[in-house]
Amino acid sequence: MFSRAGAAIAAAAFGVLGTVVVARPFQAPQQTFKAGVDLIAVDVQVLDKTGKPVPALAVDKFEVTIDGKKRRVVSADFFNAATSVPVTPARAEENPLEAATSRLVMLAVDADSFQPGVSRGVITAASSFVKRLLPSDRIGLYTYPLGPRVDPTNDRGEVLAALDKVVGQKAGGDTGQFSLAPSDIVDLSTWVSGASPHPVSGEGDALVSRICGGERPDRPRDDQCAKNLQFEGESLSRFYEAEGTQRSGMVSNLIQGLSSAPGRKIIVLVSGGMIASDRPSLRPDLADIGVEAGRQAAEANVTVYTLFIDQTWLDTYSPQRRKPPPRPPDAERDRAVLSKWLEQFSGSAGGALMRVMSGNGEAAFDRIVSETSAYYILGVEPTGVDRDGKTHQINVKVSEKGLTVRGRSFVKLPKKPGGS
Repeated sequence: MFSRAGAAIAAAAFGVLGTVVVARPFQAPQQTFKAGVDLIAVDVQVLDKTGKPVPALAVDKFEVTIDGKKRRVVSADFFNAATSVPVTPARAEENPLEAATSRLVMLAVDADSFQPGVSRGVITAASSFVKRLLPSDRIGLYTYPLGPRVDPTNDRGEVLAALDKVVGQKAGGDTGQFSLAPSDIVDLSTWVSGASPHPVSGEGDALVSRICGGERPDRPRDDQCAKNLQFEGESLSRFYEAEGTQRSGMVSNLIQGLSSAPGRKIIVLVSGGMIASDRPSLRPDLADIGVEAGRQAAEANVTVYTLFIDQTWLDTYSPQRRKPPPRPPDAERDRAVLSKWLEQFSGSAGGALMRVMSGNGEAAFDRIVSETSAYYILGVEPTGVDRDGKTHQINVKVSEKGLTVRGRSFVKLPKKPGGS
């Protein structure tokens, strides 16, 4: 495990974290169009409880706020993705509203989070997903930290051939001397640092006693065991924070590469998760970088779907484990720890996290196909204070009950020409 951490740091040092290359990047205009007033195009999905798009909502059904202040919604146009056509950079400059109806789908695979055996089933489901996308969709593949990558293209065969070469890179059964579960690493972090027990978890001291003794008079604490456990807990916390930073950086690079591409942009991130604290002040702490990556996606107008492929049962009962876990597994808590970063990322991006508890994710991919099959483009009138070149929170609601709205949660508008 620790050799993988060294390899990750070395890879970063030698530039493996390079940005994804999008075919001939160009400086795309802000999605605005003229309709008597200057408007911004805000694309949103409005879904019923089954994930099907809801058509025919009138403009007065939408409410848009920027930094909590209402903005006038001038138009609400419903688009079926099947009717959109590819938009070139030249056409995007001529008609930004038309550009907003073209789709680019980027399939991102966190190969380091899957064991080789699990990855094959996931790749099979992902291949089926690619085949179901529209002929007009541009599709790309971004495997990280290492693996095949394909620039956005209409060539399904190229993407499918590359997908077939994706292999999970997670080492099965490599759990260290004490066979710690994800939640164990989080709970130990307070004890490792020497701080007072966490007011919520308080589990660190009890876990140490379970592993190294001291919970009763006839079983005194083994001091060497405690020292080894402290070293392993600290090492694992540092490793997962470094790994999380690296993998978050790769996702940010992908978003940056897509930011100038015209049309609607959708990232479908498939991951087995990564260990991040589910409780404030405990480690590994990845909260800020998860939120920042989501904010970056929102500013780039990238819709994000993340699929968390749950492997907790496989990891816990893998025959390669060196020894049984030190306490009965808490599968639900381990899932929360492994999916926390994904939840923060997709949440701050205004997207959706889908947990795949069994199977290869085919049902989740089906849901994405359904949800993204149609959408609205709202013409929203900003005020002068919105156009300051800074990031603002944007929120879209509908007055109809029981509907879900998916859309970016941040927007950055360029300053007005000649403005301060």
